[in-house]
Amino acid sequence: MVTCPEFVEAQARWHHTHAEAVTLGRVRFADTGPTDARDVIARARTRTLHDTLETGRHHEWVEHLLRDSGDLRDADHLGFHAYVGSAAGLRRSLYEAAGGVDPDLDLGQDTEFGYRLWQAGAVMVPERAATAWHVGRAATTRTRLPSERFRTEVLAELMPHPHAYREPLPFHRRRVPLVHAAVDVSGAPYDLVRGCVDRILDSAETDLGLTLVADWEGIGSGSAHVGDPQLDLRLVQANYLGEPRVSFASTMPRTGFPSPFLLRVPVAWGLGQVALSRMLASAERARAGLTELFPATSPTRDAGVRLWRTRALARALRVRGDGEDLGDVVAELHGRYRIHAGEETLTDLSLYRSVPPPPRPAPEARVRFTEATGTEACPDHEAEHVPETDGRGRIGSWLRAWRGGPRRSRDHD
Repeated sequence: MVTCPEFVEAQARWHHTHAEAVTLGRVRFADTGPTDARDVIARARTRTLHDTLETGRHHEWVEHLLRDSGDLRDADHLGFHAYVGSAAGLRRSLYEAAGGVDPDLDLGQDTEFGYRLWQAGAVMVPERAATAWHVGRAATTRTRLPSERFRTEVLAELMPHPHAYREPLPFHRRRVPLVHAAVDVSGAPYDLVRGCVDRILDSAETDLGLTLVADWEGIGSGSAHVGDPQLDLRLVQANYLGEPRVSFASTMPRTGFPSPFLLRVPVAWGLGQVALSRMLASAERARAGLTELFPATSPTRDAGVRLWRTRALARALRVRGDGEDLGDVVAELHGRYRIHAGEETLTDLSLYRSVPPPPRPAPEARVRFTEATGTEACPDHEAEHVPETDGRGRIGSWLRAWRGGPRRSRDHD
C-alpha cells in the first residue's frame, strides 16, 4: 500500500473534531508502481504519485453506496458496508469500545469489525483527500452489491466480538437476527405473557430473537404446584424453553447489540401481525433512531411499543447528560418517528382474561404511505407524525461545518 502525503492529516482532522468519527480513506488499485522506497518518496515530494499510480480502479460497491446515501448521511442499517476494504482511521477509545478486531477470524475481519463499529454508533465519514493505492494484483470489483438484508452468508458466520460493549451476547455463535425483542414479564400472569409473546413470535417479520426478562434464578428448580408464588413464571419458562428464538435474562438489555434494532414491548400490549414490519419500514424510510407505536387513544407518550435503532441508542447512552431523557437524546441524534395505531395493530391485553393470539389472516397490503402529507394510513388505525427534530442534532452541526451547506431536511416523527 502506498499512501498520498496528505493521508494521515486528512483523516486526523476529523478525529480532533469528534471522538467517534471513523474516517474512510479512498483505496485505489494499480497493477504496477514504484518498487524502490526512495522513488516513492521522491514522487510524493514532487506530487506525482497520483499521475504514476492512478488507474481509476476502485471498490465499485463502496462508491455506489456512498453515492446513493449522500456519503452515508442517509444510510440504513447496511451502511457499515462502506467500511469494507477501506483505509480507515479511528481513535483508540472507539476501537476499544467496539471490542477491537477479532484476531480469531481468518477472513472478513474488516466486515465484522465494521459491522460492530456501525452498531456502536460510530460516525463514518468518507474522506476523499486520503487516498491509498494497492500496488499489485488484487480483486477490485464485485459482480453485485451486498444483499439488502445484512444476514448474508458472511455475516451469518462472522459473529460479534465477545467483549464488545461489555454486555452478554445471547446470540453468540448463532445467526444475528434483525430485531432483538425484549419483554419484562416479572409479576405478569401466564395468560397475559402468552398473549404478548405469542403475538411477537407470530409476527410477519420472522427475523427476530426474543428475550424474556424476569428473576428466573429465583424460581428455583422445583416442579410447579398450585399455590406456588412463582407458578406463572415457571409455566412461562416451561412453555418457551423449546422455542429457539426465545432466551431468558434477569435484566433488560441496554441495546439491541449485536442486532441492528431493539424492540421493547410492555407485557400488556399485543402486536398485530404486521405491526413490527410496519415499524421497521417506517424506521428505515425515515432513518429514525426511535420509532414508537402508540394506541390511538393514549394521551401519554410513554405507554407504547418502542423500536430503537441500536447504533443510535448506543451513542445516546454515551453522550446523554444527567437528567436527560434517553428518547429525547436519540431523537436529537437520529430523529423520532411516531405512529398512532388502532386496536388490531396494538391491543391492550389487560382488558381480556384470556388472550391467545388471533388466527393469522391472509397476507395483504395493509400500509399506504403518502409522500405529499408525510403520513401513513392503514385500514385499522390512524397515524400521526409529531416533528421532534430537523436533522440538526449534535452530529449534524459539525458535519455541516466541514462539508458545507445544510443537510437535506427530513421530518422524523
